[in-house]
Amino acid sequence: MKLPTRVLLHSLGLSLVLAIFIAINNAVKTFLLESQLGYYPAHLINIANILIFVAVVAYLLVSHMKFPFSRWHYFVMGLFWGIFGTAFDIIFEHHVMGDTWEAIIAEFSLLDGRLSILIFISAFLAPLLSYSIRSRKSGNLTTR
Repeated sequence: MKLPTRVLLHSLGLSLVLAIFIAINNAVKTFLLESQLGYYPAHLINIANILIFVAVVAYLLVSHMKFPFSRWHYFVMGLFWGIFGTAFDIIFEHHVMGDTWEAIIAEFSLLDGRLSILIFISAFLAPLLSYSIRSRKSGNLTTR
């Protein structure tokens, strides 16, 4: 199924907004919160901020879209958000923040209590879940 250019442009634009927010939020965590609260409480606040931001952005996007997008379009949008966000975060953390590859990989370990993977799962699922919520409220779920 061919994707409309609008889906790709919205995906790219919102991926950039999310990436910028994540970068700023990570910098605040690293330079302000960690020194005041310690690593893990700062990490939890950071993750919560990003999860809330992703959910709000996705819901507002879907609520105000006038285009006849289907589940498939929102699935692809979420896939794009998840992949682009993950790539941007890894590159930013390594090249700008100076984190080692080992430290970056450790951020994705749920077994160690690190919750960063939830950000990218939420980015992937948020557009489709928001679409489903909006469609159920309005009573017209498009399944194309």
